[in-house]
Amino acid sequence: EEGFFDEERLREVARASAGRSAVEVQEAVVAKVRDFVGEAPQSDDMAIVVVRRSPVGPVLETGPTRYCP
Repeated sequence: EEGFFDEERLREVARASAGRSAVEVQEAVVAKVRDFVGEAPQSDDMAIVVVRRSPVGPVLETGPTRYCP
């Protein structure tokens, strides 16, 4: 393939990895990048950080202060 492993390709991997652990997402991204570059020699470093966040639940009222569980 020509071009770069751009943001759209990264989003495709992220969509396909929905619901997986951060480690599984990382492995999927690295595998797709390696597939993309094929046999081309690596000419630069590769770094990846995957952060998975939990959805924020409703705010519970507990008197004068509030908290999110």
